[in-house]
Amino acid sequence: MRIRPGIEIASLTDIGCHRENNEDYYSYWEPENEEEFRRKGRVAIVADGMGGYEGGQEASRIAVETVLEIYSSALEEEPQAALLLG
Repeated sequence: MRIRPGIEIASLTDIGCHRENNEDYYSYWEPENEEEFRRKGRVAIVADGMGGYEGGQEASRIAVETVLEIYSSALEEEPQAALLLG
């Protein structure tokens, strides 16, 4: 995935030897607006799924989506402060 000139990101996942599926979840976000990009930068996030526990895949997805929602919707305050306030 090309995100900005000269920058590319990719992902790879492996279920390992003991699981039938991978419950990890990952995502990437950066603002389209250049001014907002200078203030917030970009976020790449990975949540390690709770392999072997019911709902682990859902939990890792919710964690990633929640962090991205809080970070991306931070208005005037610094996005890091918004994450700490939750």
